[in-house]
Amino acid sequence: MNVKRQKILEGRNPLLELCPFCGEPAEIFCETNHDGCKVRCSNQDCQFRPESKQFFPSEEHAIKAWNAQRLGNEKIDMSDFFY
Repeated sequence: MNVKRQKILEGRNPLLELCPFCGEPAEIFCETNHDGCKVRCSNQDCQFRPESKQFFPSEEHAIKAWNAQRLGNEKIDMSDFFY
């Protein structure tokens, strides 16, 4: 049985997968000056603290991109999330 782990914390989006490195919740933030949204690990002590490189046109697109990094047992390609 495949069960998704989720940590539900106040202010966190339950649709976002956890950080693949530290297991803490991810957070989404939108900026009007960039006209889009990004996702990053919410844990400031995370050794890698991945963050999407680009701004996505909507929260939905940003969430899909973040969650796409974890597909079953496939290797995680984090190149799109590092600067």
